[in-house]
Amino acid sequence: MKTLMTRINEDLETLKKELLTHKAEFCTQAEYDNYDDCIYEIPYVTVYGKYDTHSHYAILRIDNGIAYCGGISEGESGEFREFEIGDLSYNELISIGEQLY
Repeated sequence: MKTLMTRINEDLETLKKELLTHKAEFCTQAEYDNYDDCIYEIPYVTVYGKYDTHSHYAILRIDNGIAYCGGISEGESGEFREFEIGDLSYNELISIGEQLY
């Protein structure tokens, strides 16, 4: 019998594989540009910097394994970044899965 953690890890790996070919839009460019409230309700990526700093990037859309994100932290608004699905944390993947399924 598989342990709970083994099943969780297998499910997360399955989710990663599905996201490599999946397309989804969480927020339109217009909603992001207008700083619509939806940007706070969608999955986001956290990037940690030096000296305990961090920035948040809302995942605007996913297309074939790439998460296209827009900055939502102070000083990061309007900045766009791309992240490969394989580089996202378990928490970030779970957040995406909750929105999609």
